[in-house]
Amino acid sequence: MDWVDPKNGIGDLLNQFQLDRIGTHLMPLYHQLARYALEISALNRTTFKNKQGNVMAYPQFKELREVLRSIREELRELQLDKLWRKKFKGSKEAPDLDIDQIMKVGIPGAYEAMEQKTRQRVVPKAEGGQ
Repeated sequence: MDWVDPKNGIGDLLNQFQLDRIGTHLMPLYHQLARYALEISALNRTTFKNKQGNVMAYPQFKELREVLRSIREELRELQLDKLWRKKFKGSKEAPDLDIDQIMKVGIPGAYEAMEQKTRQRVVPKAEGGQ
């Protein structure tokens, strides 16, 4: 697993089931969460009046809460917090990451490194084959 950063993450502790579950359940939930957050940020108000004149909250808020609940459940089932605490001895942040800096500019060279690793994984065509 050359894409795992064993110094700043827990990917090296995850089994295949956990990795698959993160990719097929957790990441799509985070994607959904981001989409609802964007929709909500575009709303001018948090409520509207329905046809009967009742003040109602936009349904995106309920959906957002449900996605958050689903994320918490996935995290609980995967026990990622236990693995994190075990590896980093209770710390809430990875030891060598400056989260504020990453949020501003990302990790310089990370995309290029992933791209290069991906190219290295590509199986070359068989000699004499198509």
